[in-house]
Amino acid sequence: MERFSISVTLGKASNPHGANLEHNNRNFIAQNVHRDQIPQNILFKQQDVQEAYAELFDDAVAEYNAKQKQPCRRIKDYYAHISSGKREEPYYEVIVQLGDCKDTPCGSHRAEIAQKILSEYAAMFQARNKNLHVFNSVMHLDEASPHLHIDFIPFYTQGRQRGLSKGVSMKAALKEMGIAPKNSGANQLVIWEERERRELERLLLRREYQREDKHATHPHLTVEEYKAWKDARRYMSVFKEHRQIQPEEVRKALHMKEQIEVLTRRNESLEQKMYSPYKSFFYPHPDKQAFVQAALDRERIPYRETDNGFEAQECYVDAIRKIEAQYKEPPSSLRDKLRDDIDRVLMMSRNFDEFLKRLEAERYEIKRGKYIAAKPENAQNFIRLKSLGNMYNETALRKRISIKQAYENDLLQKTENAKKSRAPGYTVLIVMQNYILYFSEGYFPVRKKNPKGLLTWENDAVLDKLTALNEKLNQGATKLSLRRDADLKQQEVEALKERLQQYDGYIRNDTDLLECEQVLFRGKDSARFTPAQARERLNGSPFSAGNWRELERKIENTKVSRQYVAESLNKAETELREAIDLLETCDQVLGGSFLQTMAQKELQRRNAENGAVPNGQADADAPPERVQFTQRRR
Repeated sequence: MERFSISVTLGKASNPHGANLEHNNRNFIAQNVHRDQIPQNILFKQQDVQEAYAELFDDAVAEYNAKQKQPCRRIKDYYAHISSGKREEPYYEVIVQLGDCKDTPCGSHRAEIAQKILSEYAAMFQARNKNLHVFNSVMHLDEASPHLHIDFIPFYTQGRQRGLSKGVSMKAALKEMGIAPKNSGANQLVIWEERERRELERLLLRREYQREDKHATHPHLTVEEYKAWKDARRYMSVFKEHRQIQPEEVRKALHMKEQIEVLTRRNESLEQKMYSPYKSFFYPHPDKQAFVQAALDRERIPYRETDNGFEAQECYVDAIRKIEAQYKEPPSSLRDKLRDDIDRVLMMSRNFDEFLKRLEAERYEIKRGKYIAAKPENAQNFIRLKSLGNMYNETALRKRISIKQAYENDLLQKTENAKKSRAPGYTVLIVMQNYILYFSEGYFPVRKKNPKGLLTWENDAVLDKLTALNEKLNQGATKLSLRRDADLKQQEVEALKERLQQYDGYIRNDTDLLECEQVLFRGKDSARFTPAQARERLNGSPFSAGNWRELERKIENTKVSRQYVAESLNKAETELREAIDLLETCDQVLGGSFLQTMAQKELQRRNAENGAVPNGQADADAPPERVQFTQRRR
């Protein structure tokens, strides 16, 4: 079985050799870099560090500044504030490598294996380290052997009564991630680095490779296993040197044999766990899922996130069930729950009497009279519906039902007209009708377009999506044209990203020139440029001591242009997501699987909620349970 050594090295931004973004992004090319192989490097993420700071901390800084009466206490630039201070590092960099330049050189078969494992590790890094914001991540394949550079900003969001509610702190970030120091030899950074090595070891073992310790001739062992291994070596030496064994040595040898047997059984148990199948876990409430995953992080139980929850190996099921038992659902207002149930039940009802009967079926006791009131299950008092707000008195509820009926009748008429005229959107209208019917029968949950608004068919996210698709098809759109629209929008996003990177490069270059000008002509101390380096950098530049303000204006103008491109990129990315969503909806509607797919996800959620699937657990590789629907119309 092949072995790979594991290297995880953490560096600091304040140390030029600990974190070097210029080197990572190949803005500076060292002598050990093969220039012709630079295009082979894999860029996972590249975000300007100051932009990352703005994304993370602008709201917290604004909140903090608003509370400061003295202007001198306000923070103008949080990145500069942290960089100039001595308490915290502005960011950290971890370098991760499998093998070395001798046994895993770039271009070799082992390098291909290392590249795949490191790619998976990089993809999972952010999800596993939720308080370490990755702003730059790249794999270098143009040096001696493949390795990762991951730059991240550690941040806290809890436990601060004074100062910023969210700020930079490696210690606090690791604490929120459940990593606490054990002793002077095992501080938080040591524990975190070892956790990352264990994750790499897990990825190796999944592919049937083993971890190699470069500093010993034995496989990677725990402290207990290492002591047993050393004792075994010592006793083997005694057996070879002495033909006559003393009774005390015999007893020690027998004890050693028992230890070896115990460790062998433990190793077999660990291997069995390692290769146990994966189970899927999903929960009806996002808060419960977040609670469980946070506990898994603290207890170092490995898992991988999915669209509906996460997957963990079968050997951890008992531990996960114990964690689930500790969760306590936060108390919710009876009045808020009653409003939500009224909204849902009302949209399932054809008239007011049916609405009240359905509300009773939801385990509410109904008191009819001048003012209709409902008493939730296990509650002591009735709640008058009119006390819930202007849209919940009897008159308003009856009007809401009539508006609902008018929408459904209008949809029915549109469907009939589309059938007669053979309109392209006829299939979509049929799906909309069936969705309303299945919603009325309780197959689907509430999906509001505007979460704060009342539930109406005009405020239903699914119907809104289908309405948009119907309009597109009636305007002449096809699956091919929708796919082409998505491709064009993708190209626009990529072009805007490229322009954004260009502006970032311009700003970095001009900022460097400005700093060189300050070093050379204004006597500024710089950790980045000596006077000789500054003179060389300014050689050939149009800027000098006499026109440095023009350079400042140029930087500001570039930043304004960059901001415009960034806003355009955000808008284009939103439109791209909408275009992709519309294309997927079209594929499912025209393929007849739209309602089926929705029903499968909802059935899975309800099975978890009702206990039909133990603790929201299912085989990760099992095919989804199918819900049989027949297309029908009212």
